[in-house]
Amino acid sequence: MASRESHDKEEAARLLTRELRSKQNARFLRGLPAFQLRDGLPDKMQGLLDQLEQTERTYGGGNQAGALGAAHFPER
Repeated sequence: MASRESHDKEEAARLLTRELRSKQNARFLRGLPAFQLRDGLPDKMQGLLDQLEQTERTYGGGNQAGALGAAHFPER
């Protein structure tokens, strides 16, 4: 039975991936309002994000949109 359960999980993962990457879902996500902080990020959090972005640029890590690319660029 374990192989049946494994197969079901793999199939569910494939279906979810296909749906998340669909053009229809991308259009839906682009239509959602942007979430913004009214007063900006705390200095410590902003500093950490700046360090992360610098490290990604230096070492070429992450995706092309950066660490939070999906949040900033849902059309990707």
